This record gives sequence, structure tokens and C-alpha cells, in this order.
Amino acid sequence: MTSKPHMRFLCVLAMPRTGSSHLNKLLRSIPEINAKSELFHKRVQVVLAPRELREIEKRAGVGTVADKDAFAAWRRANPAATLEALRDAGRNPIVAFKVFPDHLRRPLIEEQLFARGDIGFAVLRRRPIECFISSRKALQAGTFTLIDTTDLKVALSPGEFAAWARTMRQWYRWIRRSLDARGPYAAISYEEHLDGMPAERSLTEIVARLAPLGFDLTMPAAIIEGARQDKEPRYQDRVANWDAFEAEVRADPDSAPLLDWAQRAG
Repeated sequence: MTSKPHMRFLCVLAMPRTGSSHLNKLLRSIPEINAKSELFHKRVQVVLAPRELREIEKRAGVGTVADKDAFAAWRRANPAATLEALRDAGRNPIVAFKVFPDHLRRPLIEEQLFARGDIGFAVLRRRPIECFISSRKALQAGTFTLIDTTDLKVALSPGEFAAWARTMRQWYRWIRRSLDARGPYAAISYEEHLDGMPAERSLTEIVARLAPLGFDLTMPAAIIEGARQDKEPRYQDRVANWDAFEAEVRADPDSAPLLDWAQRAG
């Protein structure tokens, strides 16, 4: 089976540390999908096939892809052209990618992504406090992938948390308002659809959630999946100063509602 002709792209909107890498691996297992992860990150260089690079260079200009900084800047300024190049070069009918708050400016998202009828959107949520803790662990470890952080305990800063939470809460509120006005989208929860679930069951649920958007997808014979980096069950126990952190945040009337928001599951 193939996707409907008009549905050519899948955009996953999320914030970092939501389990989006695991989701991307699951999507990469699907025969119809060419999953490209963070196409619009300012520093991370996404892996592209030679034919994809050639198609992008037709649009970006000769020599652009050879300069990593210039290439990243071009992709971030031209998301629609980037997607079209990958779709033209690919052997899969659907290109999947994710967008985080700092990947693209909102006007570009509205003009070049939300305005299109051939892009389906999924919103990935995870309990925000877990995302914040995971990001602090990754920063302390010096890497965001391929490391077990279970034994690493971080000290949280109430000020850093409040600034981060305001930005992320605003991001998700903007996404919901924009997509509610646009039409149907898929809501994916890390806790309900990814965490601790067998890969086949998880992907079956995700495929079912994408079907109403116009994606007619085939379950693969083999499924690629990721591994949990932090195996500590309670997020409070992943933190060296949880009690003091929580007390200070809750003592601030402006920050306390942010912690309430952050402790709700996706």
C-alpha cells in the first residue's frame, strides 16, 4: 500500500528529549517513509544520500552542501525547498522529519509548513519535567545520544527551569492553536505510546493515529527501535536536589504553575 497522492510529508512537532529519536527509528522502519530526523538543526548534520545532496544543490547552488554551516543555514531558511528536494530524490513516497522550537522561525513554519496540504502533522508530548531533567543530564554528560545516564544525578536550577518551561509551554500552546485552526493532527504521547512498549505494539498505535491524516502505511517485517537512556523509574530520583528544587519553585507564585504544567504527562 502507498500513501494518498497528496500526503507527501510527515512533520513531528516536539521539544527535545521527548523520545523523538525513538519515534524516528520506528518511522524509519516503515517502507513508505524516508525518516530524516532533525533536518533543520543549526549544528547537527543530518545524514543524506548522494542523490539527495545533488537534488538540494540544484536548488541551493553549487558548493552550498560542501560548507556545513552554509548548508545548515540554507536548509533553515528554505524548509519547503529542502523537503521538495528530498521528496524528488527519494525512493519513498513520504519524507518524515521533526521540528523543535529552535529549528525554524515561526513565520516560516506557518508559511512553508502549516499552509501546505501535503504535510501531515504529529505532536509528540512527554512529561515536560522529564524532558528538562534529561536535557540537563545530556549537557552534563556532554552527549545527547548513545549513553546510559541512569547513574548520573543532576542538580536543577529553579531559574533555569522557569525560563525553559515558559518557552516550552508557549511552544506547545502555539502549536495547538495553529493546528486546531488548520485541521486534524495526530497526538502522540511518550508515556502512552512509546515508553516501555514492545516496538510492534508501539508502531501499530502510531500508524493507526496517522491513518486519519491520509497516511496509508504498511507495518514492516522488522522494526528499528531505540533504547531508553535513563532507566530510573521516578524522575525525582534522577535529581540530586529534588526536594530543595521543588520547594524553591513552589515558593515562587510565578514558577509554581510552571511546575504543575511540567509534571503532567504528555
